[in-house]
Amino acid sequence: TLYQGGLPGTRRLELVSALRLARTARIPVVCYTTCVNPPDDKDLVKAFVKSDNKGLGVTTGQQAAAYIRNVLGGKARVLMLTCESYDVCKERRKGLNEQLAGLDVKVLAEQEGFQVDKARPIADSMLAAHPDANIFIAQNEDGIIAAAQAIKAKGLAGKVAVFGIDINTQVAQLIASSDGIVHWTTGQDPYSLGTRGLEAAIKAARHQSVGDFYQL
Repeated sequence: TLYQGGLPGTRRLELVSALRLARTARIPVVCYTTCVNPPDDKDLVKAFVKSDNKGLGVTTGQQAAAYIRNVLGGKARVLMLTCESYDVCKERRKGLNEQLAGLDVKVLAEQEGFQVDKARPIADSMLAAHPDANIFIAQNEDGIIAAAQAIKAKGLAGKVAVFGIDINTQVAQLIASSDGIVHWTTGQDPYSLGTRGLEAAIKAARHQSVGDFYQL
């Protein structure tokens, strides 16, 4: 079985229960992109194929840091939409923090928001509460979309720049937009992730070695 996706709260507990049933039934499971958190991952699945999430944060952090130095004079007031209930997003945050260290960066507000419909009102409230914000960092593609929509609705294009992680068609369109709100995102390689995940799942189903547990 090949599993992809993340589940918050009680639904994650339901997933752990389902994985335990699969283990009892001797059905091998491989995760890709996201998985249950440690220590359940190594206990319940055969392998976890994922991106270098800290590296994704590093790359976006480098671009944000360059903007802060070159455009904002080294001083930034930051808002953040996070997804840190997932370990992959905690890794992204580490990469971001490394690159922003040493700059005059103050995080004015941060809140979990990784689904557009839920993240948009959060972004609206953050911008209303912190009119001095000039950078918005989003840890996933839906956060990018929500931040960009909120900035545009409030007429803050050119005043608040968005930097993010992950990409889809809508994010690509936002980057190409003439409003210049979304400055950068660092995308993953979903084709490679899916291919490697399926290869690992086939090996597991054939009772062959899948190699290292964490596969970047």
